[in-house]
Amino acid sequence: MKSAPKQLEIALALHDAQGNYWPYTAATITSVCEHTSVPVCVHLLHDDTLCSLARESLKKIVSSYGHALELHSVTPKNFDKLNFRHFSPASLYRLMIPEILAQHDQVIYLDSDIIFNQIDIATIQQWLDKEKILYPIAAVHDDLFGCYQEQIDELKNLGLNASQYFNSGLLVMHPTMIQENLLDSFEVFAKSHPSAIHLDQDFLNLHFCGKVNLLPPEFNFQVNITQDRAFKAPDVFENKVLHFTGKNKPLSGKFAPPDIYFWRYTHLIPKISTYIQSPHFYLQQIPGQPNSARLIPSIPKPPKKP
Repeated sequence: MKSAPKQLEIALALHDAQGNYWPYTAATITSVCEHTSVPVCVHLLHDDTLCSLARESLKKIVSSYGHALELHSVTPKNFDKLNFRHFSPASLYRLMIPEILAQHDQVIYLDSDIIFNQIDIATIQQWLDKEKILYPIAAVHDDLFGCYQEQIDELKNLGLNASQYFNSGLLVMHPTMIQENLLDSFEVFAKSHPSAIHLDQDFLNLHFCGKVNLLPPEFNFQVNITQDRAFKAPDVFENKVLHFTGKNKPLSGKFAPPDIYFWRYTHLIPKISTYIQSPHFYLQQIPGQPNSARLIPSIPKPPKKP
């Protein structure tokens, strides 16, 4: 008799001051639930910006697939002293996972701009099961980091190698192997590296340098305009964990071809069309400029009056 498949613990983090970001979290969760072959428990680390509509919608989505949802209210200290730039304070909530979910051997953390596109989250566990040595965390090498001079300077200031730098959007964390308080360690990091741009990601790369299992690239395939990644052939995006990094998100009103893979997982989100920002533009590839794109209005401008 086969034993029941082991439940996977997954965690997401949400800070939603404007009340319009939670649909990304909902799409991420939907994409996981659509393809998982094992039971999952979704842990949402949130602050007081979680609105009642988001709370009820997320509960309904998870329960419709027969999985579990646990909400964890967090109140981080000293965040008001940090410059998050264009990043969300929720980017640091993942550092609280080893403490909040200390009873679990393993937790898979996901950013809220990630889509499991025709891929089973259980394949991550299957890959890790074959590893002879497990480190405190596992992540995917950031193959786009270092394409801009600002990033090259960032790596130099941190003393890190681009070939080992990983993206923190998808992390497998082993709380029992992380004994220290990561937020306390981060506070020390922030004071000693005031010029760090990607706060949590830079910290994690430096803190766990040499203690990371590097996952296959299909588990965190970044989608943005860098290296023309957003303009690849459709089959490039299939059977991958798509990570919509960069400022041009699928709900931003600026549409790129791969956004269709985000939209296929929004069918359970109530009134999803109300969360699309306007005006609407299409991103168009610029030949010979692999890190740029032009904006094409989806609605032509009215002709000027004579």
